[in-house]
Amino acid sequence: QAQSGSDSAVGLFINTLPLRVQLTDQTSIDWVKKLHDSLLSLVDYEHSSLAKIQQCSGVDAEAPLFSAVINYRHTGDAGLMLDAEKTGVSLLNAQERTNYPLSISVDDYGLNHFSFEIQVERDINAERVSEYMQQALQRLVGDLLDGGKTPVAELS
Repeated sequence: QAQSGSDSAVGLFINTLPLRVQLTDQTSIDWVKKLHDSLLSLVDYEHSSLAKIQQCSGVDAEAPLFSAVINYRHTGDAGLMLDAEKTGVSLLNAQERTNYPLSISVDDYGLNHFSFEIQVERDINAERVSEYMQQALQRLVGDLLDGGKTPVAELS
């Protein structure tokens, strides 16, 4: 989706775009569909320049563009540990860092498995954030399995 000439452009590009998600009186199924549509509408802009995204975001120039990030990664088999004997490759070290107060990465390994990695500032309780995420997902998925009729703002 990169814009023409982006391969020779100087400067920062961003593939994470701001999206404000609000809990509303919409049913959970309608809310999830709206969220899906909103994410799809951003795909055309995923390789836009940082300056353009900041300009279009409506966020004050002095304010950070993001205060929290949720990164959904289609990891598949690539996320499974490498078998050093078979591949001849072994992982020596891996470390992720973020400058956001809250960063949640979702690794999707396929139909039956996913995991979360939560990074927070030191003064935020990461375990509590993890419990909130688990609770929210359990309630949302439970309601969706029951037909998705509960207003998303009313889910515990």
